[in-house]
Amino acid sequence: MSHGRYHALNRYLRTGALCALLLGLAVGATAAETPRYEVELILFRHLDDSGYAESSDANALPNNDHTAPAPPSNDRTMQAELLDEHDYRLMNEARSLAASQKHRLLTHIAWRQPVFDQRDAQAVPVNADSADFLVTGTVRLFRGRYLHLDADLHLHETPQDAPPQTFRLQDRQRIRAGELTYFDHPAFGMLVLVNPAPHDGEQAAPAHAAPTDEPVIHIEIKAGEEN
Repeated sequence: MSHGRYHALNRYLRTGALCALLLGLAVGATAAETPRYEVELILFRHLDDSGYAESSDANALPNNDHTAPAPPSNDRTMQAELLDEHDYRLMNEARSLAASQKHRLLTHIAWRQPVFDQRDAQAVPVNADSADFLVTGTVRLFRGRYLHLDADLHLHETPQDAPPQTFRLQDRQRIRAGELTYFDHPAFGMLVLVNPAPHDGEQAAPAHAAPTDEPVIHIEIKAGEEN
């Protein structure tokens, strides 16, 4: 091989290696830049719903034996990981609801997940049940210019002394990290707190500050109105 051809080949190989390296770095950077957030969610029933009724069709109950449905068949669903209770930031709000005579605490959960754009956003299943109610549905947190959360939840009630009822909370709201967001419905509501997940070695964001000298939850219900 001539000296000139050798240098030409060497430049070609180095250029190819550099392109491959840059491509690898770009792919790695894209994966590394996928933000992760911690989502905390509280669902609660309004005990004074002023006779609001949405559906009393017993056939609307998907599982009369209160068996929680399987998660959606979404490849990204399993990337959500549940958090331990000691990582919860809304314990004061949950205690206030549990002690309230106007509300009933249905469920309090938190998880960590990657957040993608709306097209690729994962649907996280939300399920809770007891002897007389079943909650099913999903929430989707996604990002564009801002964070947004889609909620599509059903509360199925099977009281012993009344016909079964089904209520649906379907809403989308802009989410501001670190701020409590309230999703309203005449029959039941949802509190959501979203924070960036800490990186390895970092401390989590401080717990959501709740006043200690007055009730945490102040909710007024207007009969017949729904978001």
